[in-house]
Amino acid sequence: MTSATLSCLRPLLDVNQAWSALELGPRGIGLAASSQLFAHGQNQPQPSPLPWLVPLSGTDLNHSGLTRQLPPQQVSLLLPAEVWLDAAGAARCQELAKQGYRLGADVDSAPALEQCAEAGAQLLRLDAATAREQVSPVLLNRLKEKGLTLVADGVSSHDLFVWCGARGFTLMSGEFVPQPEECPTSPADPTKLRLLKLLSLIVQDADTREIEEMIKQEPKLSYNLLRLVNSVSVGATTKITSFAQAITLLGRRQLQRWLQLLIYANQFNAGSQPNPLMPQAALRGRLVELIALAAHPEAAEDTDFHDCAYMAGAFSLLDVLLHLPMDSVLAALPLADEVTEAVGRHQGPLGDALSLVESLERGLPAPDTALLEKLRLRGDALGQLQVDALAWVSHIDVA
Repeated sequence: MTSATLSCLRPLLDVNQAWSALELGPRGIGLAASSQLFAHGQNQPQPSPLPWLVPLSGTDLNHSGLTRQLPPQQVSLLLPAEVWLDAAGAARCQELAKQGYRLGADVDSAPALEQCAEAGAQLLRLDAATAREQVSPVLLNRLKEKGLTLVADGVSSHDLFVWCGARGFTLMSGEFVPQPEECPTSPADPTKLRLLKLLSLIVQDADTREIEEMIKQEPKLSYNLLRLVNSVSVGATTKITSFAQAITLLGRRQLQRWLQLLIYANQFNAGSQPNPLMPQAALRGRLVELIALAAHPEAAEDTDFHDCAYMAGAFSLLDVLLHLPMDSVLAALPLADEVTEAVGRHQGPLGDALSLVESLERGLPAPDTALLEKLRLRGDALGQLQVDALAWVSHIDVA
């Protein structure tokens, strides 16, 4: 297996840090792989409602089956800048635009940005650091006023995210989301202590009343819990209005999963801006679970294996959330050994799955072949697991 066959499907953020689109990579992945993944996504019982940004090559642009395999209502096409700067390529782009496609350009400089905009590109994607260092804010503002969509790639810090949002970018990559900041030496903040205590109760499968009492100490957490469980289809004909009702309808095991996600919500903070860590944790949890099950199909009926795999992914961002060293977080939680091994040292079967998920988030090339073989994954199968996980997460109310 080569890295070119390993697809990466990543969410893009809007200026409010909410998921707004899905970006397929690597660049130039090809029409066949793109259409296969897109078709799989549309065949989901609950397909993701987010639009797709699909990078294609100049060769793909002229494929006779393009319009049949990638419908214009749900995808935007991103093409290399040189396609737009070639007369024949630009003409073909104009033909597709008349058929309803939104077409964009991958650019790497201010001149290419202007030239592709003049050629008719409706989306312009460029590296965020390059934009900050080399592109005039006046030019960015002019492109925004013309109605073009600016897409920032490589947004490696929150500061850069804020800068891009202020300069007219409407879609931004989220490399900064899972990056920990400077960590204090001890969990002195009472909020962090409450979160750790709640996590400990959840992990130990404590008595429902004990967990309920802890949640009641934070009214907004109770509100977020009810809102979250109401966002998921559980076959109920009426809205869930109480914590006890949520347990009855969802079951204790599923409820624990939602609680694991809710710790990432901004329930203790002022303001309404969503915390992008929450859907990121949900995606990690679900994708680690799916990858681990693909590697160990014999564990399909083992609920403990499912739960540990999901927990390894969901808890792998706790150091970022709590601004604490991961060793300190793990020391405060009575986790199963396989979860601690995966989250703390990226070892064991769940650690292998987590390492692969983190590589996909960063858009890195495929890990060594030995790891992929150990996980029993092909490139197309891994792409489908990502689509499945994203569809699952996109139907949870994580705002």
